[in-house]
Amino acid sequence: MKLTRHNGRSGKHGTYNPRHNDRRFDVENREHIDAQRVKKNVYWDCYRGFTTPELRENPEQPDFSFEEIERMYYYEHYSDHVDAQ
Repeated sequence: MKLTRHNGRSGKHGTYNPRHNDRRFDVENREHIDAQRVKKNVYWDCYRGFTTPELRENPEQPDFSFEEIERMYYYEHYSDHVDAQ
């Protein structure tokens, strides 16, 4: 098992795109990503907890991209401060 934690928001090429670790793109065309192993990925976010690719495909489960989760978090924690300016 390999665990990856990524919370950096910027680097020498600018800000990181939250979709990068989301794997919501065609991984078959990425030679550095093993598409078969992606199916075993486990994702975590602060609203839903743990999810898997299988759970994401279940129409009865709420499914949000990392980008949507990030937007919800920033809105919840920072919108009052921004609106007060």
